[in-house]
Amino acid sequence: MEPTETYPLRFNTIYIEKPWGGRTLERFKGPLPDGAIGETWDISAQPDGISVVANGHLAGLGLDEVVQRLGRALLGSVPESQLFPLMVRHVSSRENLSVQVHPTTAFATADGQCFGKDEAWYVLDAEDDAFVYAGVSGISDEEFRAAVHSGSVRDHLVKRKVRAGDCIYIPAGTIHAICKGVTLIEICENSNTTYRVFDYGRNRGLDFEETFANMDLEAHAEPRRGLTISREGGSERVLCLAPTMGISELCVDGKMTLETRGQSFHTLTCVAGAGVIEWSPDKNRQSLRRGESVLVPADLGEYCLAGVLTVVRSWVPDVAKESTVLLREVA
Repeated sequence: MEPTETYPLRFNTIYIEKPWGGRTLERFKGPLPDGAIGETWDISAQPDGISVVANGHLAGLGLDEVVQRLGRALLGSVPESQLFPLMVRHVSSRENLSVQVHPTTAFATADGQCFGKDEAWYVLDAEDDAFVYAGVSGISDEEFRAAVHSGSVRDHLVKRKVRAGDCIYIPAGTIHAICKGVTLIEICENSNTTYRVFDYGRNRGLDFEETFANMDLEAHAEPRRGLTISREGGSERVLCLAPTMGISELCVDGKMTLETRGQSFHTLTCVAGAGVIEWSPDKNRQSLRRGESVLVPADLGEYCLAGVLTVVRSWVPDVAKESTVLLREVA
């Protein structure tokens, strides 16, 4: 491989302890360091935890440095070309996470942040009767503010039962919480900003004013199973197609050809099985196993997934164009 050639990037995993964490992620990520591990950051250009390349001639560089070096060869034609726009992480909850909201783009930029925070969850596992909170049910701003100050906010949250394979898209401004017994992959905008409005007495501080400034009490989110389309070598389940992110599940049994078209990078996270990524011009190969994530640069063009494996893919879509293509494929 020539030193200037782009290739699928692997990164060293970043492990995050959380008060609601545990050891469940060992089932999905392999051995963990000591502690109550609640998250792994698999692909991140967040200043709080920058992924470091683990393979190839870019090994040792942070993802922020890779973006500066490769520019549009990595990112494609997506907006914010000097910053990597998404994060990929695993999250597993032994206890309920805080009830929270994330900043909108308008609030974030006015506050000096680079991104708001839309996010989506792909559920890997859920205990019996596990649920998430996603939205608020039928109360006014004034009533919600009163519930926040009285500590009764949970009485007004919408519960959504979840199961493996569900996807839930959470736009910025949606009141939400991952609850006990859920393990998922979170794909989100490049932001680590969370405003807590209720935290079960953990004494981590609450952010009432920021919550009130960002909350959208009309916003709800529910589990979706997506739209399945047949592909040579398997199938694709399109789960989310939003301006900030596209998400799909690829079920490969044989060989499936994919194409970045120079439009956007792809992130690939293997959730079951194992296989390889093959790419031109020399049919280079790289393994991909359960729990591993790779970043495919936008200029890689055509590549293949081969083996028997299930992969969660994310990218920044051209929503109008890709929606039209989907409608044609299912017609």
